[in-house]
Amino acid sequence: MDVTASLLSAHRPFKSNVAIKSVTTTGRSLIRTLFQNKLLWFIAFVISSVLLTILLTQMDHVAFARILKTLEPNYLMAALVFLIGEAIFTSLRIKLFASEKPAVTDALYANGWYMILLNMLPARLGEVAAIWVFEKYLGQTRGGAMISIIAQRLFDIIMLSVLFLIVLGMATAIVPSPLLIVIALLLVCCAVGVLLRLEQALSIIAATMLQSHWRFKGWRRVLLRLVLQARTWRRHNIQSNQMFKAIALTLLKWTCNLGIVSCLLFSVGTPLSWPEALSISAAYNYLAIVPVQTIGGLGLSEAGLALMLGLTGIATAEAIAFGIFARIVILLFPFVFFVVVWGIRALRLGVFSQVPTASTSPTNIEPTNKVKG
Repeated sequence: MDVTASLLSAHRPFKSNVAIKSVTTTGRSLIRTLFQNKLLWFIAFVISSVLLTILLTQMDHVAFARILKTLEPNYLMAALVFLIGEAIFTSLRIKLFASEKPAVTDALYANGWYMILLNMLPARLGEVAAIWVFEKYLGQTRGGAMISIIAQRLFDIIMLSVLFLIVLGMATAIVPSPLLIVIALLLVCCAVGVLLRLEQALSIIAATMLQSHWRFKGWRRVLLRLVLQARTWRRHNIQSNQMFKAIALTLLKWTCNLGIVSCLLFSVGTPLSWPEALSISAAYNYLAIVPVQTIGGLGLSEAGLALMLGLTGIATAEAIAFGIFARIVILLFPFVFFVVVWGIRALRLGVFSQVPTASTSPTNIEPTNKVKG
């Protein structure tokens, strides 16, 4: 028995179903308070509005109209294929990390919710809301869902940083910054270290909390339960064979992701080479890591993409037009994907076939010949 288990047996913070129910209720009240914070939404709305206003006033509207008329359909279709591929590979990785091994349609449906929440909520709160999505549709515990999302983000940071270093070395018009290379290498090392020692780190956190003589009520009780559930999930759900599958799915996911932005940039006629487009795509995705107070990254991502295009020599007004078009396509896709997977899941569950037909019910059929007397 390890240190954490012995401390748990001595402390026994969860003694009954009543205690567990109170933890769940407290967690829901905390997250409800967070999402109903009017100041949080107001700040996010103001920042996104200011950034979008600045971009739209500086955008070349003639160039944007020309983009819509002269789109390259082949590159646009390739971007759509990559969007579908990324969504499918992400869903398969979500299924791989789920404790109850749900159906593929449930994983697709959960990922559809996940993408919409990330695009609609401020400051990366979509990651927090996804915990409850995974709990409801994939049957995961709350702590298991939380650590599943953390593990997936660690895999993403590792793979994105490695691909970024590779394509940055291939680019000719973009001069590699030593600072960017150092940051990418540090992100890879830190993410690999945390991923390999995740269970030990959670054990240390749980043991420290139990030795601190806290009164485990309210949010402290919720936090301890999440840490213990996360530790259990890590022990039973990330084995060696799953690690290799997760790496393969993450590589496919990010290959598709870099292909999305690159193909969208080529569809509007940007004068870039493939290494340059892939470098911009990788750098653009780093912006999603920053939890800035914007609604789903609205305003920040467009500005970052326009800035990176400007560094390659494209005029600022045209770069903004290119960036806004690419973002419109990327933002619209999750909603279309969600509607499609909702329909597929509904068909699998037989939702449409469960509509009662009152006219054929035996109780409503009247006899044609009534016996008199």
